[in-house]
Amino acid sequence: WRGASTPFLGATSVDDCACPAHSALVDGACVCDAGYTNYLDAPGDQCSECAAGSYKNASGPFACAECPPRSSSPAAATSLAACACADPMMVAETINGVLTCACPAGTRTTASDTCVQCELGTYTDRGGLDECRACPAGATTQRLGATAADECACPPNSALVADRCVCLAG
Repeated sequence: WRGASTPFLGATSVDDCACPAHSALVDGACVCDAGYTNYLDAPGDQCSECAAGSYKNASGPFACAECPPRSSSPAAATSLAACACADPMMVAETINGVLTCACPAGTRTTASDTCVQCELGTYTDRGGLDECRACPAGATTQRLGATAADECACPPNSALVADRCVCLAG
């Protein structure tokens, strides 16, 4: 068996051969389990666990796949599902078949890939944005983390006209 070895000298049978830890015999060769990687070509070769931030979902001589941006996994992860968004505020979405971690509506993504709420006077109506949108001139929101343009309000005795707040007559 390719990649197998015997735990003692003087083995007399193929039954004395064993695959290394975290591997199994498949079609006459030792292959690393899901979550572990390496080519087991010679006696003494060992399987290495996939590093944190990666995973391998099948046994065999395959490389570990990286978790999507803004996500991570524990070492020896065996599926994409083990990749969790780095910031607990982030929402995992599948966009065009690719897992993406994005900040939700009402927040923006910082340079360090964390989510912060939109400041007063700003909003985001969808997730994954790096900037919050400003309310029209003179308008503000009543709360941090506004999620819609209609949360922008003009001060008392004024109204929104042509994308800015103007004083009402009287």
